[in-house]
Order: sequence, then C-alpha cells, then structure tokens
Amino acid sequence: MREFKFFERFQHILKIRGKSQIEISQDTGIVKSSINHWYLGKAEPRADSLHKLAVTLNVSEAWLMGYDVPMERGDEKQIAQETAFFEQLRYRYGDCGVKLLEIFESLNELGQKETVKRAYELARLPEYT
Repeated sequence: MREFKFFERFQHILKIRGKSQIEISQDTGIVKSSINHWYLGKAEPRADSLHKLAVTLNVSEAWLMGYDVPMERGDEKQIAQETAFFEQLRYRYGDCGVKLLEIFESLNELGQKETVKRAYELARLPEYT
C-alpha cells in the first residue's frame, strides 16, 4: 500500500543521506530543475530517473515511490519488476488504478472477495461501462 507520496520519501532520504539537490543532480546526471520539481511534489520521476535516484540513494524504487516495503535495496530483478508493474499500472489506469490496488491490498480475504463481487456488479451496469 502506498503510504507516502514520492516527494515525502525523497525529502526524507535526502535528509538521512545528507545530500543536497545539487549533489543528487551531479551524481545522477539528472537536471536540477527536474529534481527540484520532484522535491517540491510538482511531478514524479519516470522509471529510468527513479532507478537512478534509488541506486544513488541506495534505497528500493518501490520504497522511494511511497509503498510500504523495506527501504533497503534488494534483489535488483525483483525491484525492477515491481517498479515496472507500478509504472504500467499508473500509465494505464492513472492514480485511480493505483489507489484501487492500494485499497484492495489493505483488505483481508473476505474484503477482497467482496470488492471483486461489487466491481463485477458495476461492470454489468451500462452507466458505468
């Protein structure tokens, strides 16, 4: 579940690591204006930039995006797959799709089954399809 916004985690990890926006720009090759927009919460990085930031700051991409996962970097292949999944979800369904998944993950098995049942019912109604 996404507990934090990207910019909140980005600000937090910069403070922990004692890094400035300029240093991150120099270390990653990402222009400072993009880093500043991300830092202020005006935008979020694409997958390639997110990966550069995560490697430079030694944190997982999913954690940096605000998800409830360990901060430490783990298996690179798994991290890349998880990041790609969330980016694809956001690209295809926008923030509503991501939010729906976050809510779904927070439910127990009974709640998940009920969610699927209700979504199926909505999908059968012409005004929602």
